[in-house]
Amino acid sequence: MDQDLLNGKPLSERFSKSFETFSSRSSLPKNVLPFIWAIAVLLLITFGALYNHFVINTTTVVQTNLRQNAALIAGNIEFELNSLQNSINRIIVNSDKEELQVENIFAEFPEVVMLRLLLPNGKSQQSWVQEQYHNDMHLLKFDYLEYPQQLRDSIATAFNTQKPTYSSYWSRSGDWSTPAVALVVPFTKKNGQLLAYMARISLNRLLEQASPKPKNKEFEFSIVHGQEFIAGIASFNDEKDNSIPSTVMPISPLPSTMQLFGAKVLEAPLLFSSPLMLWLSVLIFALLLALLFLTVRTEKQKRKLLYLDRENKLYQSIEYSMTVGIIVCDMDFRIIFCNGAVQQITGYRQDELLDKKQPWPFLTKKYLTKSAFTQNNFNRDKDLRFDIRITRADDKKVNCAFLASPFYSSEKKQIGWLCTLRDNTAEAKGQHLINDTLTSYRKLLNSVSSCISLVQNSPSGGILGIRNTIYTKQLGNSIDGHLAISRAFTVPFNTDGQRHETVWVESLDRWFNVNETRVRLTEGTLVTMQVALDVTTAKKAEESLETQARKMEISSRLITLGEMASTITHEINQPLTAISTYSNTVLEIIHNNPESLGLDRIEEVLTKISTQSKRIERIIQNIRSFSQRKAAVQTKVAIPLLVNDTMELAQMTEKRHRVKIITNIEANLPFIECDRMQIFQVLLNLIRNAADAINGHKSLDRRIFFNVRLQQDKRHVLFEVADHGPGISDTMKKNIWTPFLTTKSGGLGLGLPICRSIIESHSSRLLVRDNDNGGVIFYFELKVADDET
Repeated sequence: MDQDLLNGKPLSERFSKSFETFSSRSSLPKNVLPFIWAIAVLLLITFGALYNHFVINTTTVVQTNLRQNAALIAGNIEFELNSLQNSINRIIVNSDKEELQVENIFAEFPEVVMLRLLLPNGKSQQSWVQEQYHNDMHLLKFDYLEYPQQLRDSIATAFNTQKPTYSSYWSRSGDWSTPAVALVVPFTKKNGQLLAYMARISLNRLLEQASPKPKNKEFEFSIVHGQEFIAGIASFNDEKDNSIPSTVMPISPLPSTMQLFGAKVLEAPLLFSSPLMLWLSVLIFALLLALLFLTVRTEKQKRKLLYLDRENKLYQSIEYSMTVGIIVCDMDFRIIFCNGAVQQITGYRQDELLDKKQPWPFLTKKYLTKSAFTQNNFNRDKDLRFDIRITRADDKKVNCAFLASPFYSSEKKQIGWLCTLRDNTAEAKGQHLINDTLTSYRKLLNSVSSCISLVQNSPSGGILGIRNTIYTKQLGNSIDGHLAISRAFTVPFNTDGQRHETVWVESLDRWFNVNETRVRLTEGTLVTMQVALDVTTAKKAEESLETQARKMEISSRLITLGEMASTITHEINQPLTAISTYSNTVLEIIHNNPESLGLDRIEEVLTKISTQSKRIERIIQNIRSFSQRKAAVQTKVAIPLLVNDTMELAQMTEKRHRVKIITNIEANLPFIECDRMQIFQVLLNLIRNAADAINGHKSLDRRIFFNVRLQQDKRHVLFEVADHGPGISDTMKKNIWTPFLTTKSGGLGLGLPICRSIIESHSSRLLVRDNDNGGVIFYFELKVADDET
């Protein structure tokens, strides 16, 4: 070949000669080799073309995807900032709801770190910060003198132009909220005062909010100012490395000096991520299968020639690989063959065993005479099995299993015996281990406090299998207990064949917490495993606790009525006195003018008597409903009716404590879903607590505010009871819900815990917060009735 190259022979001639040389040396048929060469050339050409196409188009595809992602993020930033500006405009329009609007801005725009109300000189009139950063005094103390020049310029521009203005970015050492920009929105109040709202926007949080969050992030983005990276994690490539695509895009409405920079995370996609590469792989695999098929057919003749040799070697491998000893002896019990396993088990070499008659070296005459291993048994012409004890060459005793079968010639005539010898030592140890495991398993089952049972399902009925001691003690040895508990379930098995429920078994008069699992064993048998814990005692204790809670609730009501007893008496005495006066007036009219009775006058007096009687009746009905113990039932309740019932008794508290209850009830409120008397009790208790706080504090402002309004979600109604009393300390707020803890002299400390329990039973929470002008506000929400939403 080298000589041909030196002689300058054409490439086609050298290729033909190489092909002929390969064909002469190959074991493949000559008609197969051209096909293989054609397939190889086709693979090379196809792979090269597709790979070249893939490399050329990869950069274009990645660059396009990068631009699309950058445009998406830039659009998200623009939408986010425009939405923020619209939300600030809503504060300006609805200035009476400023606090609520500010809370909404912080909830909707996490990138807004601080919101300030500015005077024309740039000084702050009022500041708000994100709730999670309330303790950051640096933000609260950040004043006009500390503003960077960029921020001062944007504030001046906004007031001069009367247009929303974005500042350039600034960054301060030690300030976690920077790099940041500010949005300044000027406006004029109705009184002509010129003000502006300034929102400090964290650029890192803004980029995070605008960026999509896929599972596998392909691109990274940053906000740049010229050549300076000010936010984000993307960075410029090395000047000599152009393998990573990148793009730069303006960010509206931020200043034009700030741009969005994006770059790809990985240098290149995986080779086989393209569908073309995938189909190429499939094609290569199919061609390889074809080549394999051809190779198998070509090698079939060679395998036929080696078959007999392999068969002999296989028999030898089986013989020497077996761990069971094989002994072949003639009719006189002379050993004519033994494999390597016999030598390992007995410790005797093959030359020490061959041609030996009984007694064989590992079987003594003494052992033969005392065992069933005798010549008479072998004369029965059938399979025989013995458990024997042999003596190894090193005098060590070994327990073995010995199996003997008649050995026949090709003419089906018995010419001897085929015996197997197996060491049972490991098997005996394994059996002991199994027995120990079963013992531990039984101990484990019996140590569990639940009733464990396993029932095999069959067409003829269930069969009780495994059960522990607790099952036997509580349910007996029959399947009846298992079935009674299973029938008490009200839920079906899930798709995994499991179910769990706390059930009442009437036939056993007990409660059980039960887990049931259906399992199909490897042989196809369907079994049901049941783990049942007797929770009767706990259930009764729970019912007793619930009963006590109801008693505490009614006791709280009675205590409330007891404290208002004198006021109730006064409330009833007033209409009774009026009735007596009106009755005497009628009698006086009748007595003084018997001939000409003034019917109009009498009708007027009788109407007043009826009105006062109905007032007494209404007061007594409310007191009776409030004091009666009834099961809690949640129904549709009209809010005006609930408020009127509450104020009927609250007026007694108002007169007794000399306070003023101011109601602020929103019009056209929908029906709510609640237990009317329980919510009646909660509201009355909160009003009484507010009155007690005002009296104890001797506050000059003796007003109690009772507010009811519809929440923004239109699905809940908010109830508030506010006062201007002494307020509650942060330490006391953590303990006010603890039963029997009270600051009142003679109080039981049950009012607020009972109120909280009632509200929680309505799937809500009773909460407390400080009132802006002193005192506290207790508040809770109730769900609007379903047909009202």
